[in-house]
Amino acid sequence: MYRLIVKIKEQMAELWQNGQCLKSYLVSTAANGVSCEVDSLCTPSGKLLVAEKIGAGASVGAIFRSRVQTSDIWTTENN
Repeated sequence: MYRLIVKIKEQMAELWQNGQCLKSYLVSTAANGVSCEVDSLCTPSGKLLVAEKIGAGASVGAIFRSRVQTSDIWTTENN
């Protein structure tokens, strides 16, 4: 069984299996912070199930809004 642990402060996600971290990923969480309130546009906390994967084939730095890829690419210059 795999576990994906998202570290909001670090903006990192770690993929774990059998007590071993297999891979780490840079992630972006909601700008509105953390909340489990429905429709809050925040990042939820707690144990959750991954229901859908988006972004397959997207360029590194691709920006998504409401799960749809925009034409924008994130760079350190536009941060």
